[in-house]
Parts: sequence; structure tokens; C-alpha cells
Amino acid sequence: MARMRDLIMGVGTGLVAITLLAGCGASSSGSPVSSSAGAPSSGASVSVPSAATTVSPPSTETRPPGSSGIGSSPAGPSAPATTPSRSTVVPIPLTTPADGAKLTLTGTVEAGVEPSCLILTDEKTGLRVNLTGGDPKIVKVGADVTVTGQIVKNMMSYCQQGEVFKVQKAAAK
Repeated sequence: MARMRDLIMGVGTGLVAITLLAGCGASSSGSPVSSSAGAPSSGASVSVPSAATTVSPPSTETRPPGSSGIGSSPAGPSAPATTPSRSTVVPIPLTTPADGAKLTLTGTVEAGVEPSCLILTDEKTGLRVNLTGGDPKIVKVGADVTVTGQIVKNMMSYCQQGEVFKVQKAAAK
């Protein structure tokens, strides 16, 4: 009885191995594939339906005549090996000026997402601020301005866009 069990286990393991190995050469066309290329010929080949396996699409790489493709590149065995380079992206941290720092910003005043909010993005630094104060005849939506003032970090705002910037001086550009 133990011998019969060992025989069945051996046959089952062998069938699994043959199925897996035969699947390495299967095509996605749905037809059986003969798997004897690339290995020393023993006169035997194994055919299995491709539905039993999942494979990647075939390579479109061309090889010189007589090349196995192992250890050689498409340009031939004398082509130098190359290693793909990896680029590293290093993010630049965005910093905002210190509370109370006096700044001069230039840009076009935009309407904020909330009513009566005025937003300015500085042309040089990209710093986005929420403008408060300043002459309403100068600091208005669509105006090209240069403003001088300071960031106020401890002031609440419902505008939700940029740091609060208290305008001390404004000039049309």
C-alpha cells in the first residue's frame, strides 16, 4: 500500500513538473505548443494546450544567426554591456518666510475660492498669499500690483489659500 502511494505521488509530481515546464513555451493563440527549441534534442517533444498556462507575449527581439540569445545582446556578442541609469528626484522643500518678515511681492491679484478673498502668487518665487488690507482701488481682482507687507502666521482666515499677507504698501504695476 505504501509503495502504491509513493508511485502515485511520484507520477503526480512528474505531471505537475511537465505541465509547468511545457507552459514556458506556450503561445497565446490557443493552439498546442511544441517545446523542444533551445534545449538539447533528445528526439522527444511535449505538447500541451495553452489554455492550461498563462504566458507573457512573445519577444520581438531579433538575434544574429547562430545566437542563442543567452549572454548576448541583439547587436551581437561583442556589443558592450550597458546598465540602465536611474534618475533620482529630489523634492525641493517649499518654505514660507518667517512670521513678520517684510516682503515685496509682484503679480496679478486673483479672486479666491471664498467670497472677498484676494490671492496673489509672486512672479519670482511662486509664493501664494492671501492679501489683507491695502488700498481697494489698487488691490483688486485682475490688477497687476507690487505689494510690500508681511506674513502674519497667527491670523485666522476663511480664505484657505496661502499665508495671510498684511499689505502695508501697494502700487499698480
